[in-house]
Amino acid sequence: MRTVLDYLYKDESINGYIIRALLNDMPHFHCEIEVDGNNVIGLLAVWESEKIATLRGELLFCRKWFEKLYGEYNFYDLENRFSKYILQNHKINNEYFISDYLFLEYINNKKVKDEVKNIYSKINKNDWLKIRDIYKKKYNIDFTEFEERNMEWLVVYEKGYPISNICLEKVSEKFFVLSNFYTAPDRQNKGVGTNLLRDVLNSFENTKFGLFVNSQNTHALNIYRKLGFNIKAKLVNFELK
Repeated sequence: MRTVLDYLYKDESINGYIIRALLNDMPHFHCEIEVDGNNVIGLLAVWESEKIATLRGELLFCRKWFEKLYGEYNFYDLENRFSKYILQNHKINNEYFISDYLFLEYINNKKVKDEVKNIYSKINKNDWLKIRDIYKKKYNIDFTEFEERNMEWLVVYEKGYPISNICLEKVSEKFFVLSNFYTAPDRQNKGVGTNLLRDVLNSFENTKFGLFVNSQNTHALNIYRKLGFNIKAKLVNFELK
């Protein structure tokens, strides 16, 4: 365990999801490692759920593990055929899909800023269950399961109704991965989500944030970059049912 964590901490940002899963003993998470003697030289993340196993990493890394685990498919042919128009949730034969992602990083070395407005509310799991049901029924949106040990869910309400939310997944005291960032369709393009994210970033000092964004989502990418996020890595996400 310690050796695996030492390996992951060499690139803490990109491996944040795996680190927090190992540290919190998440029951649905499994991983396979590659070793050379006593040294860990590679790791595959497999998230077991109702629907998929996921490989996330650089293209060569993904291909290596993909061919090892799923030899009945030809990763090279798939990547070659779809590399020109890889889109999030672009399904192939309804069995698997491949996505091109960018990992962005934001580092706040400043003191908490005066313009923090605290426009969000922290919610507990019962509140999250209610919001999840609302978003699923009204917008057909699924959220990551709420892991109380390492997640903070922040929600913006308008007249008692949730209109935007974001999840802070804790990797360490000073590093969070941002996920499940969503704004209700009728409130999009009105600055609601941007103001929420800006407020979150301004609420922490000496803290690093990371997030994944589909490389085709230029609108979101432009917003993140204006807020101070920088591109750290390009990743390939391959998911199988």
